[in-house]
Amino acid sequence: MKTIGFGRYGPPEVLEFRDIGMPVVRGDEVPIRVRAVPANLLDWHFMVGAVAALSLTAGSAGPVRRP
Repeated sequence: MKTIGFGRYGPPEVLEFRDIGMPVVRGDEVPIRVRAVPANLLDWHFMVGAVAALSLTAGSAGPVRRP
């Protein structure tokens, strides 16, 4: 199985193509083939290490209060 991942923070150049073995399916599991997965802005934040800045802005609104 082919994957794309990163082992350190940085620009898109840190992304690596990896060839890993097929996962082992246990008795109560069903294998699912995934052909494509989108990348979004949150993925980019994790890749460049901006998670701390993101968590500061995400929590600035305070707790949600329900009537």
